[in-house]
Amino acid sequence: MKNSLTFPVLFLLILAGFCLRPGISSIAPLADILQRQFATVSSAGIGLLTTIPVVCMGIISPLAFLLEKKAGLKKTLMSGLMLVCLGELLRWFDSGFGLLLMTAVLVGVGDALIRPMISGFIKLRCADRGRLAVSVYAASMGAGAGAATLSTAPLADIIGHPGGGLAFWALPTLLALVCWSLFSLPAHGEQPQVAARKKPLFWLAAGLSLFFALQAGINYTLIAWLPAWLRFEGYGAAQADSLTTLLIVFSTLVSLFYSPIVRLLSGREYYTLLAAVAASLIAAALYAAGAPVILSLLLMGITLGLCFPLALHLPVALSPDAASAVRLSGWVQTVGYLVGGFLPSLAGMAMRTYPPATALAAIVSGLTVLLTLTAVGFGFGRIRHQ
Repeated sequence: MKNSLTFPVLFLLILAGFCLRPGISSIAPLADILQRQFATVSSAGIGLLTTIPVVCMGIISPLAFLLEKKAGLKKTLMSGLMLVCLGELLRWFDSGFGLLLMTAVLVGVGDALIRPMISGFIKLRCADRGRLAVSVYAASMGAGAGAATLSTAPLADIIGHPGGGLAFWALPTLLALVCWSLFSLPAHGEQPQVAARKKPLFWLAAGLSLFFALQAGINYTLIAWLPAWLRFEGYGAAQADSLTTLLIVFSTLVSLFYSPIVRLLSGREYYTLLAAVAASLIAAALYAAGAPVILSLLLMGITLGLCFPLALHLPVALSPDAASAVRLSGWVQTVGYLVGGFLPSLAGMAMRTYPPATALAAIVSGLTVLLTLTAVGFGFGRIRHQ
């Protein structure tokens, strides 16, 4: 089987990536409506609809490796797509909050099965163009999140109830499921394997997990609290939301060009990380100097847009075969999502004591420093690969 990034492979990556986030990001635009619909449920309870999938992703991802060993990569990935599709489809019946909680579990478990399989798929089918594959995959995830954030509320208005807007995202997931079912992969047990390394992967997994968690923490913290910070700075609600959307869109575009950016930086991921850190530091300096906030946001978009595909790519590139990529990605994403998902809560607690700008700047700057120390401490500077 030819190991290259053909159009069908690229199309499958785009479909899978696009379907990963709408099950989570479609909740926020309808949070107020759901709060009014379920008057006895607190805002924290509504928040469980986004928290549960992230927790499931953190807990279930390592177990995906066990299922992959028994059923194979394709069947495991399709099982994940089925669960996500079912969870989104059941949201049409939005009369009971308990059912919505169950759909959050289905979406989270399905997502947890899909993500490590995509890493294995990239290693199996297009390892020679790994950077490009990961950049397209990462950008498609951003596109899916952005589409769900912008379109779910209008779709709910058109359909006539919030469940309709939420259930709409089962359609692209169903399309992905059909397309993946038509694509052939080596039968389980026929996939090429590479002899296991003699050197334990514990420290490698620890370093990659910490890196994933830190970059996810920066991303989640900014997206969660940037609107509040901008409103504190005097911006209107609509303008704050527009600037936050700009950050998401620009970081997605940077992720799309991750591969050529790495090649421009002498083909070294370490230099790419340093460029991302430099962009974050310059953003902080410009903000402190009173420059227009849009400049700082665009620079932070560079940081987010480079770090996310880098965090996805390293476990794939450093794994000897597809099965190892599945296993390593599962463990890395477990730590990454559990720790990274906690950091926005830490920022929220800090904002109770300090002004939003001070708290947010301190946490993001601290995470950036830790990100750099992690790269140096675990020897990311020695990494050079396709």
